[in-house]
Amino acid sequence: MKSPAALLAKLHRTLEETYALERETGFLRLDAMRSDATFWVAEQLASGASLDLLEASPDWLVDELYEWVTVFRRDGRFGFVSNLGEVDHSALFALVAAKLPAKRV
Repeated sequence: MKSPAALLAKLHRTLEETYALERETGFLRLDAMRSDATFWVAEQLASGASLDLLEASPDWLVDELYEWVTVFRRDGRFGFVSNLGEVDHSALFALVAAKLPAKRV
């Protein structure tokens, strides 16, 4: 498993790439790129990364992750719909939901 510092560095690189693409292409892909970064964080948490990763994440990413976990907890499943069809990520989000503490208000 990667060290927390390596994960945080990867998160920051991913976010910088997201913002660079946003500046380059405009806002048409912003939601998709932010979703990619949020999903990457979910994958890291499911793989055993420390919750410190959330402390280093921007508020919008943490908010989106909590929204996704809320959907999973409500529906008992979580899938993404893309042009390739729906992919079930319920097993991944079960791990994230078990690890994620209650959201601070």
